[in-house]
Amino acid sequence: MKSKTDYKPLQILVNSPDDIFDIHRLDISKAIIHAMKFGYSKRRKVIDFAELNFAGKMTVQLAIDRREFPELIEKNIAILEEFEEYELCAEALKLKQKIGKNKSKKGL
Repeated sequence: MKSKTDYKPLQILVNSPDDIFDIHRLDISKAIIHAMKFGYSKRRKVIDFAELNFAGKMTVQLAIDRREFPELIEKNIAILEEFEEYELCAEALKLKQKIGKNKSKKGL
């Protein structure tokens, strides 16, 4: 069983940058939720969620800023619901609640 410290960004081998988000939409959405959970628990300001390898010639890392978490949770819950990934949706909703509670405690 993976522990919370076993987090690794999603790695995608890409042939054409035009279809990354169409072909890998669900995997990217899952990676974003997992990255946010890890980043939130470790209090990271920025967390990598994917690494795109363009046919072995170039690698690009995609990251999210902690301030983007609330908006990204909403967008990715919709994608996860579309693909019927309800268990991960529930985890995302729990994270959304934690973030909301933390903001209200800080008066943000």
